Amino acid sequence: MTAAVLAATRRLGTLRPWPLERARFVLGAVAAAIGGAQLVASLAQWVAADAAVAAALQATALTAAATGLGAAPVLAARRLAAAARITALGFGAGVMLAAAILALLVPAYETALMRAGSGIAAAVSVTAALAAGAAALYLLDRALPHRHLDAPGAPRAAAGERGAALVAIAIALHNLPEGLAVGAAAASGAGSALTLGIALQNVPEGLVVAVALVALGATRRAAVGIAFATGLLEPVGGLLGATLATASAAALPWALAGAAGAMLFVVLHEMVPQLRQAGMRPALGGLAGIAAMIALDAAVA
Repeated sequence: MTAAVLAATRRLGTLRPWPLERARFVLGAVAAAIGGAQLVASLAQWVAADAAVAAALQATALTAAATGLGAAPVLAARRLAAAARITALGFGAGVMLAAAILALLVPAYETALMRAGSGIAAAVSVTAALAAGAAALYLLDRALPHRHLDAPGAPRAAAGERGAALVAIAIALHNLPEGLAVGAAAASGAGSALTLGIALQNVPEGLVVAVALVALGATRRAAVGIAFATGLLEPVGGLLGATLATASAAALPWALAGAAGAMLFVVLHEMVPQLRQAGMRPALGGLAGIAAMIALDAAVA
């Protein structure tokens, strides 16, 4: 018995103590889990108590899911014809351009006009909000390194994991203003056409993004997961847009026009320069996107 105890003591003496770093990691993980649970609970109470926020979250959840749905075919096929890819990007640009004008700028101006009673005052406020939204996206674009899809002369050094990360950041910059626009419009009670239009264009967009990620070396599953994860920024933007739109009646036209400015910046800065040298296909795709958005707007009017 004494020998067994001595042997056990010697074995315990040879065990290394648990590293302090690991203990800190576990404590941090527990604290993060508790804080995350509290945050989710608070968010759920907030959404349940505010119908406008709930509508924005539901709408942006649909548009986010559309991105993942569009990326799913990459699990079966990793290639997408260049013509189809460029046409899909043109279609998305057309939808976003029409949505920014029909579903955001026009309602923003009409709302501002009702409040101001003067066309000049309404135009000034809408223009200022439009510029503010574009400026916010410009600052994000400058602050976050990213890589444009199909950018002419894109450096080969961006391939691999770093290239995939840069593409993911670019698409996140793309999805944030979409969520902001959908959230602000849904909170105003007139966002059905915009929600359907953005969801429609997110399907081919998700496919294009996933194919690009696979070409940069990501696995098929990782490409689909990253594409879906970038779509999750849309609910984040939706909550921000709904919060701004419902802050006060005076804030609604500013929220709508600011979201339009952010979307137009994405179209004119991120998409049009990449499509202008690709022949007629992106132009035809863009016209189809504009027509689809007009049809959706008329269908839900």
